[in-house]
Amino acid sequence: MSNNKDSLTNLLERATRDINDSTILKSNEFISKTIESAFSDESLKGIQVVELKEEVKNKVSALNSKVSNLSNGENNLDAQDAVNVTQLIIASIVLLILGLALARTVGSKKKPEEKGNEKADTPSESKYQSHHLLLILPANQVSGISVEQNVTKTDIERLIRNAARAYCYAADDQKGKDISSGVSCADESIDTASVSRVFLQLTLLAEPSIAQERNKLGIIGKIKSDSSGTIIKLAKLKSAQSTQGFYDL
Repeated sequence: MSNNKDSLTNLLERATRDINDSTILKSNEFISKTIESAFSDESLKGIQVVELKEEVKNKVSALNSKVSNLSNGENNLDAQDAVNVTQLIIASIVLLILGLALARTVGSKKKPEEKGNEKADTPSESKYQSHHLLLILPANQVSGISVEQNVTKTDIERLIRNAARAYCYAADDQKGKDISSGVSCADESIDTASVSRVFLQLTLLAEPSIAQERNKLGIIGKIKSDSSGTIIKLAKLKSAQSTQGFYDL
């Protein structure tokens, strides 16, 4: 607050130096009192910029009235009137500067809030939940992958991009569990050199809305950026009819 006070004092003193009227040059004491009053007034904390502008408008209007009287030949203003005109000028300057300072303060407070809102739009850790992703894809895309293996986000993305069909559900979703257990698989080894269809199930962390995604990019976009996954099941698909609950990618 002391820095603001010093800045205002410098500005007002500079303004008075630019005015040659001896009466105004003697008003430094009033300037100091006005500044002290403005900064010690508790009610200033709640005042709005609009109210400050209105106050400046009223002060300037009163000053214009004084000047108008002078221009119309009413030159009978005494010394006290001159001081009053001086005070109107100084008060207007003080209010205008305070208004601009307050407007800057309000603007600077909004920026952190806006940033805070942007952060709120970004999913937090608590918004990510455990999901099961079921994929139907060619056998030649699962070479080097085995059950209980941990896979990286890059591996997961590659599997999704090469999948023909998919289904995703939250770990505690009963419908998803039924669809998963209903997939018919053959008890045969997988020939990873072929394009025969295989069924792959893995767990991962993702936003709840991943269950509504129906395209590859949408699914990938909902997965936690630094998430890894675990292969739960990998087997040769026996019956395509058993994957009717899946959706095409």
